[in-house]
Amino acid sequence: MINTVVGLSAIEQEKIFLARSMGLSQFDTFRLIRLPDALPAIFAGLKISITLAVVGAVVGEFVGGDSGLGYQLMIANGNLNTPLLFAGVTALTVLGLILFSAVELLERLAIPYNEPVSGNTGMGTM
Repeated sequence: MINTVVGLSAIEQEKIFLARSMGLSQFDTFRLIRLPDALPAIFAGLKISITLAVVGAVVGEFVGGDSGLGYQLMIANGNLNTPLLFAGVTALTVLGLILFSAVELLERLAIPYNEPVSGNTGMGTM
């Protein structure tokens, strides 16, 4: 939610002024200018939240569940069943990676013009 608000409020005012001068309605301004400009920030928030959703589900199962991976992790920990514990952690890791990749795929489909951020700063080596 915070990334969405930040993304929608970080739009250059000149674009909004141009849309108003061209006679675009509020809805058209949102659809054609605000939303496309905010999509990178929205997807950044989705990527963070999808991984935290997995953590939240596991914590919920720790606290009050009687089934699920979180519950199995608690049982494995209590019984000192290390292989089951590692299998549960591996399954949660894979689940998190799959969900993150799904959001990343949706991002590429929704905004194909967006360049992914790389670690290369373009400064070269000295």
